[in-house]
Amino acid sequence: MRKVIKCVRTASRAMFGLMILLSATSHAAIAQAPPETLEKARKLGVLNLKKGELPSYLKIPNVHITQSVPTNFPVDVYRSNVVTTNFMNTTQGAPTATLSIVTKDSPSTVNSFYQSALRSRSFALQIPKAELLAKMGPPGTAFMMQGTRSKEQISVSIVGRQDGNTYVSVNWMILP
Repeated sequence: MRKVIKCVRTASRAMFGLMILLSATSHAAIAQAPPETLEKARKLGVLNLKKGELPSYLKIPNVHITQSVPTNFPVDVYRSNVVTTNFMNTTQGAPTATLSIVTKDSPSTVNSFYQSALRSRSFALQIPKAELLAKMGPPGTAFMMQGTRSKEQISVSIVGRQDGNTYVSVNWMILP
């Protein structure tokens, strides 16, 4: 279980970083941005993008990235007080997908939602003990779970940050 948690934690951090970058880039041209930020955004082509479109330097071969979640995603999507949503999936090779959500709701609220959502979809859950989660942060600020069903696996990482937001990463894959 510790190896699984370590792998999930590493993958989640990488995906969080990418999704935060995508979110920040897609919101680079806010009205209050200083002129130098707007000029950088113009040079990068971010200001000319349609909603949900990515600049060419963020496009990755065989990966589809969007701000909307497909209706066939295998678990319900948390939608309360959501600030941003990003979704990424492979288009060739082994099927994988990552959903990244930032919400203003508490980590424990999001945790309860995903435990219930995964159980209702018949995923067998593995949840780390509180002592292990305490190593990630103060009690109630970080949660993890892994669900398996047939040949599917879903890992959920939920982290509350000092900015008042809760960052959620849902990683889905088909097992070999």
